[in-house]
Amino acid sequence: MKKEKIFITIITGSLRRGGAEIQLSEILPGLDKNKYKVEIFLLSTRGELANEMESKGISIINPWFDTKGETLNIPTRLYRYFVLKIQLFIYFIRKRPDIVHFFLPQSYCLAMPIAIITGINKKIMSRLSLNNYKLDRVWMWKLEKFLHSFTTKIVVNSDFVKKQMIDDENVSNEKIIRIYSGIKLDGFDLDRKQELREKLGLSSEQLILVMVANLIPYKGHADLISALGLISDEMPKDWKMIFIGRDDGIKTALIDQTKKYNISENCEFLHPKGDITDYYAIADIGILSSHEEGFSIAILEGMRAALPMVVTNVGGNSESVLDGKTGFVVPAQDCQKISEAILKLCLDKELRQSMGQSANQRVKDNFSIESCINEHHVLYSNLIVRNSC
Repeated sequence: MKKEKIFITIITGSLRRGGAEIQLSEILPGLDKNKYKVEIFLLSTRGELANEMESKGISIINPWFDTKGETLNIPTRLYRYFVLKIQLFIYFIRKRPDIVHFFLPQSYCLAMPIAIITGINKKIMSRLSLNNYKLDRVWMWKLEKFLHSFTTKIVVNSDFVKKQMIDDENVSNEKIIRIYSGIKLDGFDLDRKQELREKLGLSSEQLILVMVANLIPYKGHADLISALGLISDEMPKDWKMIFIGRDDGIKTALIDQTKKYNISENCEFLHPKGDITDYYAIADIGILSSHEEGFSIAILEGMRAALPMVVTNVGGNSESVLDGKTGFVVPAQDCQKISEAILKLCLDKELRQSMGQSANQRVKDNFSIESCINEHHVLYSNLIVRNSC
């Protein structure tokens, strides 16, 4: 008799383009379609990645009402969440998925109680970043801690996040599985640097630094600008710092800061549009100056492009970047240390190239999307033991 497929329901907010959502869009289509049936139940609007997921054979359940950008008042939001919970209750009763996998804390807190009530047996939660709700949303932090006792497995993407869950949320080591995030290794051509530079009007001699992160205070853009200001007189004559990320309200202040340090001509702010791999390909050095992180995909993408990385020692950054081998790991918010690491790479081409090559090899050896997909396959298949006849 043919084995029945393992039915997995993924619960997440939306499929807007973000780190967790991009990981989902790469992991789920990679699972063996002969072994798994996968559906995504969205708790919010569809997002840019929804059509792409459906084109790859992933079913999407999206009961949310399209607000068309309108801000909803509190009574309306409460009503819609009530209706959403009823729809989720009916879905679990009718479909009876073998595994329900919650991505991100908000979907976990909203939907996990319904999974418990309806008797879903295997429940997984993925934590892809640090939990800072203890500081500003205590009720959510307490609810999440309570729900952990009903969860079969918790997936984290770094040892740093794992340690936080054990120390701060009293989760047992046995319940937590670390699966590093992965990226695609194919389709990226390291030999296109000169061609792309010419296309963008950049000379082959220009030194390009790049940071890919939305313009949010905790990403540390202001620290990086200050660090560049400290060394601007010592930098090579022709250099450019390219910031790529969505503006969350601080772009004007950052531009003013570059003017203060007299480096505005060297700094460019770009809004991400589609595939941003070309910007990694033209760069010489990658930087991430965050105050906090989970496990950064942006770092892996920079390493794939053979860039030596300067990153701050937060979250899982030191698990991807090996200090002194594939780049430099420096203290967060320490502008002096950030500037020293950047200047060292800017002034030493051989060091940039050797660290970049080591970074590229490290990604190939440890952080491929294929490895990430396989570890999810092992997780799912170990939870469900099917009869062979």
